[in-house]
Amino acid sequence: MNIKIDQIALSDFYSRLIVNADGSLNVQGIVVKQSDNKSAGNDNSSLAPDKPAVPDNASAAAPKKMVRINSLSLQGGTVNFSDRHIKPNYSANLLEIGGRVSGLSSDENTLADIERDTEGLRQSIFQRKLKAKKHKELLKKGAAPSSVDMVKIEKEEHLKYLTMAYKEDKFPKPRNMVGLLKDLPAPEMQKLMLTHIVVKEDDLRFLAAQRALKVKEHISKSKQVEQERVFLVEPKSLQPEKKEKLKDSRVDFRLK
Repeated sequence: MNIKIDQIALSDFYSRLIVNADGSLNVQGIVVKQSDNKSAGNDNSSLAPDKPAVPDNASAAAPKKMVRINSLSLQGGTVNFSDRHIKPNYSANLLEIGGRVSGLSSDENTLADIERDTEGLRQSIFQRKLKAKKHKELLKKGAAPSSVDMVKIEKEEHLKYLTMAYKEDKFPKPRNMVGLLKDLPAPEMQKLMLTHIVVKEDDLRFLAAQRALKVKEHISKSKQVEQERVFLVEPKSLQPEKKEKLKDSRVDFRLK
């Protein structure tokens, strides 16, 4: 049985994380191996009811259970971290841990770069909505930069422009009994906005083209290859050919 979790959100959390001298993590001990269970059970064998013998190859034949988490959101966390593997050893308290991680999977063969690109674009579109509100204000004051992308939103301004963008966004929002918008905390407004941002295939193709263009410009500036020999070719599929030790989010080169 495979387990798929859409979203996990952690706030005001605490974790003790240790890299042991052998390079292993202390959290690896959370999972008890089957052999350990058997040895532990032998001490109380007289108390346990008889069970039918299970062939040793039964567990080997059973497929591994895969766990996939589409999105993990962290906010206001604390991590007490110690590294006993490197010399000299050190410890640190990491405060106000926050962020968003997507495409987590226990399947070692999973490649989720397209999903990461999708999530990255969704975050970029969200931030641009907020910047557009501040840019509009700066235009009225005659102090706006030439591009919305050049606008910087300070930490103390985030709630103001998040609220403005949330109210203007076109999607169903929670309302009270008289039909007015409910006052929601910032994380809830952000979550609703992100949920209703749709990233289309054309958006991903544009991102891939921009990524390839950056590489082309870098090659051209190096002057090690004639500019006439460098071309951009649009792929037929956004899902690239899987190659060992290479990420899906990449630019492929072919010499002709």
